[in-house]
Formats: sequence, C-alpha cells, structure tokens
Amino acid sequence: MRDALLIGEYDWANTGFRFSRCMRLMGMDVLMIKSHHHPFMYPEQAIVHPEFMGLEGELPSIADLIDSSKVIHFIGSVAINTPTIIGKKYVVQHGGTIYRENHAEINQHFNGFCDAAIIQCPDLLNLGAKNEMLIYYPVDTELIQPVYRGQSDVVLIGHFPSNPAVKGTKQIVEIIKELEADDLVKDKFKYIGTRDSDNPVSWWDNIRRMGTCDILIETLQSKLAGRNYGEWGNTALEAAALGKVVITNSIHQEHYHNEYGDCALEIANTQEELKEALKKWILVSDLIRLEKRKQTRDWAHKKHGMRATGERIMEKVYRGLLC
Repeated sequence: MRDALLIGEYDWANTGFRFSRCMRLMGMDVLMIKSHHHPFMYPEQAIVHPEFMGLEGELPSIADLIDSSKVIHFIGSVAINTPTIIGKKYVVQHGGTIYRENHAEINQHFNGFCDAAIIQCPDLLNLGAKNEMLIYYPVDTELIQPVYRGQSDVVLIGHFPSNPAVKGTKQIVEIIKELEADDLVKDKFKYIGTRDSDNPVSWWDNIRRMGTCDILIETLQSKLAGRNYGEWGNTALEAAALGKVVITNSIHQEHYHNEYGDCALEIANTQEELKEALKKWILVSDLIRLEKRKQTRDWAHKKHGMRATGERIMEKVYRGLLC
C-alpha cells in the first residue's frame, strides 16, 4: 500500500512535485500525478495521467491509484473530480489565487472530509481551513547552487517576474528610475531586470538569469484582487539559494517568525522601504554584501531545503496520518 498519492492540476511552480520529493527523502512511498504539463518546462515534473484528458495509457487508473494509497493529498486547492473513498486519509494543500479568492467555497468542500490542510504562504492562514499548518515551498539547494561574482564597481540588480501585474513590477520600476537619477547611487548599480512587460523563459533559463545578479527584487504587492497579499514565494527562495541579496515583501512576518524563526530575506513592504533597502545594499562594501548573500543561501538550505521541508511535512502532518 502506497503511503500517499498527490493529485494536482497544473501544479503551479512545480511546488507539489517538490513536496512529493521531500516526502520521499523521509522514506515515504509517494506518487504524484497531475492533469497538465507546466509551461515553464521544469526539468522534472509530476506524471501527467492520460485519464485526465480522456485518454488511455499504461498507468493504472486513477481510481486504482487512489485505492492503493493510504493518504490522498490534493495540490492547489483542486480535487479534479476524484472519488472520495471511506477509510482513506485526506490532505489538501492551498497556495495561491484560487484559494485566496474562493476560500469559503473551497473550505466548504474540503473541510467535510480532509484531515489536514497545508498552507504555503501566511496570507492564506486563518481563512477557515480545517487543521491548517504553515509549510512554505521547498527549494532544491542541491540543484540550485550559489553564484557569486567577483569584486565589481557596479552592483547588478534584477527583477524577473512570472507575472508583472501580480509582482508589482510597475511600482518596482518607478523606484529603479528614481535611483537611476540619484547622484548618490546612479553610477554604482545597473538594473538588468524587467521594465514594462514580462519576458517568459523556461524555469532553468530564469535560474540562469537570476544568477547574474547581486540583488534580486522579487515582489512589491500588498494587495491582490482587493485582498491582502504581500508575501514572498518560490522565486525568493530560488534567488536565496543562488546566494543573492533578496528584497521582497511580507505583511505577515510574525507568522514566519513564530513557525520558522529568523528570516534572511530583506523585507520592503512599500516603495519607500524598497528604495531604502536598495540604497543600503548598493552602498555597502562588496565584502559585507557577500557575507549577506552567503547568510541568505545558508538560510534557504537550512530552513527551506528539501530535507528540512520533508522533516516538517512529516512532523506536522504525516506522522499522525500514517501511524
């Protein structure tokens, strides 16, 4: 009997698949299936089960996979018309816009039979999920290695959003333009990021271009669709794993500190805070900036690496379900 079957639809940012890998590191027998390939072309993804597209294939049917698994774990707040079988344990994982905008209806559906809910970012806490637990996205710090440039007179700053409207690109570029006109710093940095539109590339190509930066601005967006947002995501952790000074937003820092302790990310929740953070890290010495980058990389590995996340999943969710 398999320990867990993870089921997703698009598996945005490949998060569910990485969760399944974390669980395997804990010795669990885990399989993840989903219904669509991801457009960012991750080098490894969950299996796309042909049955979701009305096709036949060599895999066992979805019903058989469910029947042979102890725990059914839904990724991305979506159940995808899968049957509910009495005697199974159920976990649902919430991580983004779908849950943020439709949590009342989603909780009404899942709370009736799910044993636990994994919440990936703190703005989604306390929206009514049953037995919720905050577990951030894992980052593969074995695959993503740090990239440190040698000494330079010019600090390279990047911002490469998957969705500029969501990540607050307009507000970020406004601050960049102000700094480009500031006599104190204008000759000390170069902005190499997105300015007015996205430039979609594969996931691995995005890792490479982030690797060229010294400072990475992830997001500056306190609200989204009229709801509180303002939290960092996968890109912040990937940039941290690359050893960058990462500037991003977090309006619920207390949740992180309560669950994980200190955070190495540089938090800027307003344009003025972003400007001050950029000035600070542009003007410090290369040595101080390099030390910060190494601390950020170390934090990403120890707090959010694959094994660290696997241990948290086991401790907070699965130990009680598999006993």
